[in-house]
Amino acid sequence: NMKSSYIFIALSALLLSLATAGIPPIANQDFAEIVTSLSYPCEAHYVTTKDGYINTFYRIQAKNTQFTAGLQPIYLQHGLLGSSDDFIINDEELAPGLLIANAGYDVWFGNSRGNKYSQAHVNGSINPNSSYWDFSWQDMSLYDLPAGLEYIYNSTNFKKIHYLGHSQGTIQMFAALCRRDPTVLKYLGQFHAAGPVAYVNNQDSVGITLLAKSGLLPFEEWINAKTFGFPTQEQKNLLENICFY
Repeated sequence: NMKSSYIFIALSALLLSLATAGIPPIANQDFAEIVTSLSYPCEAHYVTTKDGYINTFYRIQAKNTQFTAGLQPIYLQHGLLGSSDDFIINDEELAPGLLIANAGYDVWFGNSRGNKYSQAHVNGSINPNSSYWDFSWQDMSLYDLPAGLEYIYNSTNFKKIHYLGHSQGTIQMFAALCRRDPTVLKYLGQFHAAGPVAYVNNQDSVGITLLAKSGLLPFEEWINAKTFGFPTQEQKNLLENICFY
C-alpha cells in the first residue's frame, strides 16, 4: 500500500545517506592514534610475563599535557574479547579511561595475551595453530596480572597501584587475591570491580549455552583452529559497515 511504500522510500534514503557519509576515521584507528588525535600523551610499553608472553600496555595522562612523574597510577584491565580500546572509544566526556586521566591519574591500560595488541612471545613468531594459544583467563591471572603490576611499579616507583577491572578483568584479580599472589598483594592499592564475574554457573545467555552444548568446541580442537573467532580483514570490513549503521 501507499504507506508501506513511503516507509520503504524513507528507509532507503536513510541507508543511502549513511552509506555516502562514510565510516568515521576512529573506526580504523588503533589506541595510540585515537588518544593522540584527542591530544592525550601516549606511550606503548611491552610487558614480558614469566611464561614468555609479551603484552602491550598503553599509558596516558591528562589531555594537553606531557607525562609527569608523581601521579597516582591506575591499571585498567578490559573484559572478555576486549582490548584497551574499550575504555576510550566512547564520547570523550564519557570514556572512563579519558575521564580518569583528566582527573589527574597516570593511567595504564592492559591488554590480555592473545588480543589484537598482545600477540607476541619471546620464542618468536606465532601462527594460528601454535601452542601460543593454549591459555585461559587463569593464565592471565597467574602471569599477565602480576607482570603488569610489577612493570608499572618499576616504571613509576609508586608502591601501591590502583586497579580497575571490567568483567574478565575482575575474575583475574579475584583469582589472584584468592591464591594470595605475593606480587599482587605487594603492589595492589585499591581494587575496583566493574561488572564483576566470579562464577558463571547461573549465566542464562542463549548463545553461550548453545555453544557449550553444540559440540563445536571439540570440532574446533580437531581442526586445530586455535584462533577461531578472530575475524579476517574482509570480515572486519563488513562488520565495520554493518556496525556503522
